[in-house]
Amino acid sequence: MDYWDFACRFGLTEADAVPVHFATLISLMDAAAKDGKTSFFVDILGQKGYRKAKPDLLATAAGSEPEA
Repeated sequence: MDYWDFACRFGLTEADAVPVHFATLISLMDAAAKDGKTSFFVDILGQKGYRKAKPDLLATAAGSEPEA
């Protein structure tokens, strides 16, 4: 494992909760409060995250012409 990842869902109820990115949770909560909602549903499931290797840019560019 390289890092913690989070699978999140947000909705006004558990039945209408949809997958959302972790970084959007606070703004979604703020929007619900501004709309006068007195409750909402948040589901956060921690999961293992694995980084994917980036392609070696030097190796792929070695045989190409420089751009003008």
